[in-house]
Amino acid sequence: MRKALWTLLIISIILLMPVIYLRVSNEIRNNSVILACNYQEFMPKNENFDPIDLRILKEYGISAVIVKRNFDSTNTKLFEEIQNYGLKIILNLDSLNHSDDYYKELEYAVKKYNIRYLLVYNPKEENHNTDLEQNTNIEKLTALIDRNNLIFFVMENRDQTGYMPVQGLESLIVGTNYSLNRAFTVSHHNSKISSGKDAAMMWLRAVVDRNIRLVCIEPFSLSKNDETNNYTLEILRTAKSLSKLLVEKGYSVDKPIEKVNTKIPNKYYNIPIIINIAAAMALFLDYSGVKRKWIYIFSVAVTVLSALLIFGFIKPDNNIWSAFAASVVYPSLSNAVLLKGMERPNTRFVSLVVTSLLKILAVNGMGVCVVIASIGDIRYTMGLIDFDPVIAAFIIPFLMFYINFLFVSQGQGPLYKKIINRAKSIGVKRYIISNFIYVFLCSVVICIYLLRTGNFNVLPQFSAELRMREFLELIFPARPRTKEFAIAYPSLFAFLYLYKKDGNYKLLSFLGSLSSIIGISVINSFCHGFTPVLTSLNRTFSGLLLGIITGLVSLAVCWFLCKIFKK
Repeated sequence: MRKALWTLLIISIILLMPVIYLRVSNEIRNNSVILACNYQEFMPKNENFDPIDLRILKEYGISAVIVKRNFDSTNTKLFEEIQNYGLKIILNLDSLNHSDDYYKELEYAVKKYNIRYLLVYNPKEENHNTDLEQNTNIEKLTALIDRNNLIFFVMENRDQTGYMPVQGLESLIVGTNYSLNRAFTVSHHNSKISSGKDAAMMWLRAVVDRNIRLVCIEPFSLSKNDETNNYTLEILRTAKSLSKLLVEKGYSVDKPIEKVNTKIPNKYYNIPIIINIAAAMALFLDYSGVKRKWIYIFSVAVTVLSALLIFGFIKPDNNIWSAFAASVVYPSLSNAVLLKGMERPNTRFVSLVVTSLLKILAVNGMGVCVVIASIGDIRYTMGLIDFDPVIAAFIIPFLMFYINFLFVSQGQGPLYKKIINRAKSIGVKRYIISNFIYVFLCSVVICIYLLRTGNFNVLPQFSAELRMREFLELIFPARPRTKEFAIAYPSLFAFLYLYKKDGNYKLLSFLGSLSSIIGISVINSFCHGFTPVLTSLNRTFSGLLLGIITGLVSLAVCWFLCKIFKK
């Protein structure tokens, strides 16, 4: 039965390959980045701001200029100047509610100045209703974009969970069949910037981690201790350093943005996804040691029926929930497979570590394929639909390891009688207090774990930690997650070492639960649809490399402590 379920998983993933290919090929095609000077923001405001010199922009890696949507004589002269210096023109439409005459002028300018890009962004927009049914001219703009093969950019919002609203934008996105791409401005995050390096790293993260393809080069805040007398020059130097970093990481900064395949996979691809998740659930129950057939049948039936309900009635727009299901089931399955293998652990510790890592990464790798296929089209890669159930995807697999280890796994931990015997041997009161303290400490760890995630980073970050992150971002193609190499991998090595020595079950369950972060974090990296698959793969393997190093350090500490306590 087990072999049949594994075979079913593999076959269903093979059937999902066309969707996975759609996403990966789109990301390979979408590898160009435009650095664009926002001309209006560089108009002289004080003595430290010099007017921007368009002639030198290319020397600093800037290939385009963002200008207002007006077509008066001043702007017309500016258009000609920009074109003469070999720069691209990006028109910023801060509103989509325009007259027929305006759109005629727009199309004339598009053709005359060879404009290929528009930016739809209004920093003062407060109306969150992005659809404007009464504006019939949206259809005219839609037709204009289609006729001239234009691409328009939407600005990432302040929370990095979607785009800045402009009335009518939703209709424009759908009407042009998703002829869009993503833009980013540091003006939403000025409080986090005190130097040019801060701005460069923020721009770099936007491109690498969040699929931003238009970087708006604008003035940013500088520290009061900064001795720069010319802000404009400092900003241009920062743009140049960003351009070099992007080239080093394999991006193109001198090639045009291309349109990607906007195909939406049909609903029949949901069938192998449902089968895959149901089979993974059945395997999890099997490896966990659940033998009662009615629980087995009921759990699988609920999974299948729930999936049919979601995909049959709510329809493909909610494929985010199949990604969520995979992000919960697969880390839990990898933990169950790991624990099952620990019933007869390999006598050689090196072999035990290698096989454990292979099990974790291979099982979660299958889950990654399901996640990529679930959120593989342009709606997710452009951040139009965000992965919302982040907390549940973090917590459930984490708790499942603890439950599986303590109450289900036959080879380790207290079953019902063991709990009673343990309570009698040390005293009921002492047993309750010790377990209360243990649960409290575990709860604190979980809270810190959640509050320090990238999605809900509430707790303050230390300066040394920020410097370390910047260092890792520069030496790796994608920065590995701190929780993986600093917590999860060291915990796994310690868990495997102490398990062979029959260590305290509470300590083992605590370390094992922390080690489950490996699978949780790996799959979560791929749940962000706007993060390129290659970036997440680089992040996973970078985390593995650093994790092995920190794991060896953890192993040395365990060996030293065990030697001291002679256990």
